[in-house]
Amino acid sequence: MSPNVASIGNFTIDRVQTPTAKSAELELGGDCVYAAVGAHVWDATVEVVSVVGADYPESWLAELRAHGI
Repeated sequence: MSPNVASIGNFTIDRVQTPTAKSAELELGGDCVYAAVGAHVWDATVEVVSVVGADYPESWLAELRAHGI
């Protein structure tokens, strides 16, 4: 039986910058997302609890739902 996990925290819209490059694209981010995906990788049943703004891309939320998060 896989564990049940609740991930509580932030969903953010990130723009990634490394020492050699800066992404022009907005990226899915936030501690709630990272923890949920990490737990899901280990076969946990994951629920998330977060406040998500109206400007948060629905396609990102749909992608998480499609993967069982």
